[in-house]
Amino acid sequence: MSFLFGVCTASHQNEGYNTNNNWYDWEIKNNLELSDIACNSWNNYENDIKNIVNLKCDSYRFSIEWSRIIPMENSIDFDAINKYKNIINYCINNNITPIITLHHFTRPIWFDNKYEGLHSKFFLEKFTEYI
Repeated sequence: MSFLFGVCTASHQNEGYNTNNNWYDWEIKNNLELSDIACNSWNNYENDIKNIVNLKCDSYRFSIEWSRIIPMENSIDFDAINKYKNIINYCINNNITPIITLHHFTRPIWFDNKYEGLHSKFFLEKFTEYI
């Protein structure tokens, strides 16, 4: 295996408008500064990946936001899945190895409200549906 030199991001902190997860809910409930548009990589991922290329990196670890893929229980957002596919393909087409994080500490609000969070006996079942 060869060494990869890369960069990483977290969906909630980078994509922008991740308003359907527990961290956004926490920001609201605690009157904190909202992540809001963040770095807007959801719309500007091509420029972000070009910057990775310019840095001479060969990998990019990023997270896929569970609350974008399943915004409501039993509801899949195929547009979000296709967007993540586009991001992955853009990486590959630019010789950047994508490394995916499936759980970067955020969960859909519906999951936390109904199943009471990470320690729920339903976590593995619902997370498996997502992955």
